[in-house]
Amino acid sequence: MRRLSRCLATAAAALTAAALTAGCGITQLGAPNASQPGVAASLAIVTGDANSPTFQASPEVDSLLAAAFDHHGAVAVVDAGGRPRVLAAIVLGGAYGNSVARSAGRSAQLAAVAADLARVVPAAAESDPWAAFGTAIDWVAGHGGGTVVVANDGLGTKGLLNYTQPGLLEAEPAQVVAFARSHHELPDGHGLRVVLAGLGWAAPPQPALYQATRANLTAQWQALAAATGATVTVDPTPQTEPGPAHAPPVTAIRPTPVAWQASAGSCGVALDSVHLRFVVGTASYADPAVATSTLSTVVGTLQANHQAVTVTGTTSSEGGNALNAALSSSRALATARTMESLGLPPTQIARTVGVGYRFAGHIPDTAPDGALLPGPAAADRQVIITWPCTPSETPGVTTGP
Repeated sequence: MRRLSRCLATAAAALTAAALTAGCGITQLGAPNASQPGVAASLAIVTGDANSPTFQASPEVDSLLAAAFDHHGAVAVVDAGGRPRVLAAIVLGGAYGNSVARSAGRSAQLAAVAADLARVVPAAAESDPWAAFGTAIDWVAGHGGGTVVVANDGLGTKGLLNYTQPGLLEAEPAQVVAFARSHHELPDGHGLRVVLAGLGWAAPPQPALYQATRANLTAQWQALAAATGATVTVDPTPQTEPGPAHAPPVTAIRPTPVAWQASAGSCGVALDSVHLRFVVGTASYADPAVATSTLSTVVGTLQANHQAVTVTGTTSSEGGNALNAALSSSRALATARTMESLGLPPTQIARTVGVGYRFAGHIPDTAPDGALLPGPAAADRQVIITWPCTPSETPGVTTGP
């Protein structure tokens, strides 16, 4: 037991191969299929970055670590920083003389791994959790199968999920998947399990996300992970700790700035495709509850200032402008009717108009190969509500709600 304690004390100091080779149950990974034959107990954990809360293990992750111990499973920690890589790989479990010693060893090993996860610091600036996810998928598949845990806020700044790109945070999950598939960005996760933990939970300097934006981020990751063929679950445990100390910096992700040029003396709000999302190709809300909540806030402002409004719809370029002009007009009208149902007098709606994708703030949303760019396409899909400024208002259109 004293030898085991020394081993775990070393492991708790730093999660490196050198620190985990003292024997006594936690051993350096040697064989490709480290877990018991026929048991898919390997586990790879994609860690955080400067803007992700320091990960606190949840009951879900604790159970996965316990299963790895019980089946002599391999565990890897994958750096999700700007240069994703496997930081360390170990095998849990081992031979114990009796059930008491085994229980003590199990508790000690799991506590050591959990403590080490809270100490991981990325090696490079910025964040590429999707590339790290691919590394983790490949590692688990090569070590007998098992589970990948994404213990990261999911807000990449490099690679496929580079959320510094305009509109990507608001993009349709299905369109993100289509783009990833067409550009061969989906690893093979068939037969594996994926647990998404901590998505959208941010640590300073990353500003907190709107609830609807965090839900869309999670939906994007769920759709992408499912598209690899893996079975996907979301661990809802809140992650609220500060980010890891001394971690290399990561660019903060913010909602896409408004892309609408208001006329002189106008005020207003531009509603993005997260807060006012329509079913693709229709004027029906994808999430009526979110749409109603968003427009209730706008109606409250308008009931207070009594100004007549113009409701304008815009779209991406997908499908051509003849189709999109009609579609954006229908969405503007649907928005106006919802505001009326929420108590805005019909006389306060001056007009509704659809401009398709031909507007001054349009962001080019087609790649050189003709593929639709999910981020810019999402940024181009807006409903803008404008009115003459009152004396107490500063002219301009802000991003809502």
